[in-house]
Amino acid sequence: MTAGNNPERRTRKFSEVVTPRPIRTRSLTSRGVAPPQELGPLEQLLGVWTGKGTGWNMIALPFHKAPAPPAGFKFRVLMNQYDEELQFTFVDDDVPNRGLSRPSQPDFDQFVVTLDYQQKIAQIAAEDRPSSGGLAGPVGLPIHHEPGLWLYEKNRRSTDDQIKGDAVSEVELDVARLASIPHGNSVLALGKSEVHHGMPPIPPISGLPSGRFEDVTTPDYDFRSATDPDPYFEPYRHYIDNPFMGNVTVPGFPGFSPADMNAILRFAN
Repeated sequence: MTAGNNPERRTRKFSEVVTPRPIRTRSLTSRGVAPPQELGPLEQLLGVWTGKGTGWNMIALPFHKAPAPPAGFKFRVLMNQYDEELQFTFVDDDVPNRGLSRPSQPDFDQFVVTLDYQQKIAQIAAEDRPSSGGLAGPVGLPIHHEPGLWLYEKNRRSTDDQIKGDAVSEVELDVARLASIPHGNSVLALGKSEVHHGMPPIPPISGLPSGRFEDVTTPDYDFRSATDPDPYFEPYRHYIDNPFMGNVTVPGFPGFSPADMNAILRFAN
């Protein structure tokens, strides 16, 4: 059927169909354009960074097949050595975080520089204690992927206490990291950027469970006892006595140990 001179839509030929004009759009982000000259402390992050065998990780996991104490304790400690790729891309500048107007503070909006980042990690060596018989996974196994944002707060910065020995001072927090890990975790971390001439100090840090035995340099901890060891700490004690070496064969390499997980950073630097 026809209505006047217009054929029914279902019987039109392709040659009679008028292609609709494309909808005019505008960019909602600066992603892909040249970044501004001033990105603050984030400026030198741009690009792709790769590390071959320079990443190390320790995690405690439930392990229902663990042997009875003292050989096991329903969990296992997994050690990984891994390759890493980090990609940083400029997103936008002067992104506003809206604030409240106050008479004494005319710049009530906060403005931030934004970088997008993607982190990909694949292990190159792994072992666990007690041994799971293969659950540690093969070489090349992807074990982590993390998208997120780095922010540089250009104004209206929050403050925090800085404690060094007995001295307490107040510092401005000018950078933030927003991370999203696909298995359900998200992180908002605030910090202060600093410029160091030469290597910054890297203090020892314990990998033992927080709140118990953090200072492993003290000799009288029961997990070190040969006659009455704490079975819960057996996997940690094992890796303190036998640091995880991965595939590193460099002379003097201290290995990855829960007693001081930063020792390999100081060695590398």
